[in-house]
Amino acid sequence: MRRVSAAVVALLAAALVLTAAPALAARERSFNVSPKTVRAGQEVKAFGKGCNSRAFVRIYLDGIQIDNDRADRKGRFVDHVEIPNSADPGEHRMRASCSGRGLGPVTIRVLHSRFNVTPRTVEAGDFVRVSGSGCKPGSHVTIKLDGRVIATTKANRQGKFSKRVQIPEDTSE
Repeated sequence: MRRVSAAVVALLAAALVLTAAPALAARERSFNVSPKTVRAGQEVKAFGKGCNSRAFVRIYLDGIQIDNDRADRKGRFVDHVEIPNSADPGEHRMRASCSGRGLGPVTIRVLHSRFNVTPRTVEAGDFVRVSGSGCKPGSHVTIKLDGRVIATTKANRQGKFSKRVQIPEDTSE
């Protein structure tokens, strides 16, 4: 009789562990960002878990919502989030929340970027030198004037670029 009782207790304990494991896993929450050192305007990969199935995810920078996503059926998410161009250099706090629960904060660091155009005063058709630093090494650089692409180039291994660009003839003052 004792053997039967011990076997029944062991089976019940195993059943309880099996039913509790998914519930415990669902409550485990985490949030992370990669890379943690960026420049304003650059994208980071934000990812986490612990949301309800298909829940809406809100991503914040210094308390201001900058993006949203939706968790998968298992409560996980991966999103590519652009750090706003207005982000000042220095440390910032990113966090995510879903279903009314926070997933934890992450500290990121926004680096200085440098950008210069010379000469500063030109007429349509003139050439300017556009240069900058702080880009991801080897990344593509798009040069725009009033939202219109006027040139492209590539950053070197040090993250710097320099390009001679002609101001389009149809540019107004």
